[in-house]
Amino acid sequence: MENKSKKKIILPCIIAAVLLVTIIVVILLLNKEESYRVVKIYELDGKATVTREETGEIEIYPNMVLASGDEVYLEEGLMTLKLDEDKFVYVEEKTRFSLLATGNASDSRTKIELKEGAIVNEITAPLDADASYEVHTQNSSMSVRGTTFRVAITYDENGVMYTTVSVFEGKVETQLVFKDGTMADPRLVESGKETIIFEDDLHTDYLEGITDIKYEELTQTAIETLIDLVKEGLQLAVSEEELLALLDGLSDKDVESDEGEEEPEQVEDVEQSEEDSSDDQESSGQEETSDVDSGEGEDEDDTEDISAPSASATTYTVTFMYNGTKFATQSVTAGGFASKPLLMPEASGAWDFDFSTPISKDITIEWK
Repeated sequence: MENKSKKKIILPCIIAAVLLVTIIVVILLLNKEESYRVVKIYELDGKATVTREETGEIEIYPNMVLASGDEVYLEEGLMTLKLDEDKFVYVEEKTRFSLLATGNASDSRTKIELKEGAIVNEITAPLDADASYEVHTQNSSMSVRGTTFRVAITYDENGVMYTTVSVFEGKVETQLVFKDGTMADPRLVESGKETIIFEDDLHTDYLEGITDIKYEELTQTAIETLIDLVKEGLQLAVSEEELLALLDGLSDKDVESDEGEEEPEQVEDVEQSEEDSSDDQESSGQEETSDVDSGEGEDEDDTEDISAPSASATTYTVTFMYNGTKFATQSVTAGGFASKPLLMPEASGAWDFDFSTPISKDITIEWK
């Protein structure tokens, strides 16, 4: 009777102990999942700051952990953010954004408010059903499930804002955001396509329909990022070789432009020499002038032949540079005039050039 009584006591104790251990394990797993989410500066080569509500402005350093609500600004160089283990944000120079990152491993919610500049977003694994990843600008909203895409903000000379959304892989759902906060029906932008959204004083709308990505208009930093991603397996409508050719083209134009910057002084010297030579000839007397005049008729055809491939048939490259990277290029016939690019890299500032000046050589125009 005593043994039976002991068994009745021991069995409930064992069951209670097993239940207790199970509860503890579940609690630990839940806590581990809640603490899984980490957002940090993965790579930094340049100068950047973060503004945090409770501490103010902080200079960013590699592997710095960011908090939800931080505002990040990359003044110069390159920077990469890593969110969890499957989301990367490649930040281009002169870019400012705020970051909201909440949730846990199973329902991570990420919202980036892009205020200026450009970012490339890479989500390497499809998001869970309860998770979300969004990029917002003043005039648009983008949401994805798993993709690689770029968002860039530019302005034209009238201060009109443009948001360009370029999708390199997957699909991105875009929506217009009006001034009163309401949103239009979504538009789906698929891989290899892009769309531009503008906002002026009165309207917010798509600039045109969905078009193929204009890779030749991407910044040098964006192309370099894509080359790295292609090497890691990203499939694009263009090959790595084509991207490298675009990159080489940008570098060649930069070199040509740098060489062309020294030409004005040399041209002035030549012109001055010609003027001096002309003065010498005039002072030497009328005899030389007569010789020149007498030969004009005989050499008239030759003169026309020499001037046939004149400056009117020559074109020069005008390169617009913004913070050390190519913003745009134009081909201008010699003696013609360059025109201001439709888009501006910032809301304030101007191109450091008098556009009423005729183009007579390859030149570089800087944004000030």
